[in-house]
Amino acid sequence: MTPLTERNRQNSQKSCGPRTETGKARSSQNALKNGLYAVSAKLPSEDQELYLAHSAAFVADLNPQGAAQQALVEIISDNTWRLRRVRVLLEAQTSLLIRLVDSAAQMSPQAYHRDETATTRSLESLSRHEQRMQNGMVKALKQLKELQKEAARESESGFVPTPQKTPQNKTAASASSGANATQSEPGITPQAPLTPAFDNQDAQKVAA
Repeated sequence: MTPLTERNRQNSQKSCGPRTETGKARSSQNALKNGLYAVSAKLPSEDQELYLAHSAAFVADLNPQGAAQQALVEIISDNTWRLRRVRVLLEAQTSLLIRLVDSAAQMSPQAYHRDETATTRSLESLSRHEQRMQNGMVKALKQLKELQKEAARESESGFVPTPQKTPQNKTAASASSGANATQSEPGITPQAPLTPAFDNQDAQKVAA
């Protein structure tokens, strides 16, 4: 065995992942941690039917009308779905911290400090995500209620918005009104040429 091969073998044995139960429990949450940043609210590992039922319940409860209200309901529904995931992770990290404290006597100070710091940071990060999602949900719900109140007022007053005139429409309207005005005016005929106010005899007198 060459020295390089032996060195690689020794290095691979050093990097074998967490060995303690606390470290293994903490690393098991790494796959779920990325789900907080996923574009889709539902992760591939989550139940599709349960997610659809969750979304349908919010649509039935909030009764959105139109695309804008539908988008706000989707934000509320997805944030609530993500909040459920965050709370599961918070519960797992809290249980991990409790087990870590209980096993502190069997761990070296360095190992305990490392695991305790990592778990505490994870809890703080999850708490920030929870607060951010709650704020987003409350903001979307407020905007939805305002849109629904405005739609209700317009419906009660019978208000029907009229389309605003664009420059093209204004030009066409002016041309149309000008054509109507021309048609309504009486036709103008050229005046007859003026006839002389004197006859031939007067002309001869003037000439003499």
